Amino acid sequence: MEAETSKYDETGDPHDIELTPTDLTYELLQRWEAIAEVIPTIDYPEEAVEKEDWLEVFSTLANNRFEAMDVSKEITKGEEDEATDSMAILDYIDVGAVHNDYFREFLEESGIEAPDQRRLE
Repeated sequence: MEAETSKYDETGDPHDIELTPTDLTYELLQRWEAIAEVIPTIDYPEEAVEKEDWLEVFSTLANNRFEAMDVSKEITKGEEDEATDSMAILDYIDVGAVHNDYFREFLEESGIEAPDQRRLE
């Protein structure tokens, strides 16, 4: 997301800040929507995205944080002595990162394309 603040700099009114989505924004939205389709407890703000209400989009993502962490722990639960990854979903949505084999399996089984593992090594 890029922020244009020149008018805000003149007025001091935060409503004068213009947010513009970038390619990275749209990539994040695609990952988020894919996750929300297979995990119904993760909300995706389709209407806010269509209206380009970026503050509402951000608010929805922030409100999903704890649910995403709880679900991540369940998905990445392995053997008893293995640590879970509470950030798996958020890391994936934010930057497309997959650091956990259990989460990678979940993505593949759900029909969601995981990034090429070679890029993460």
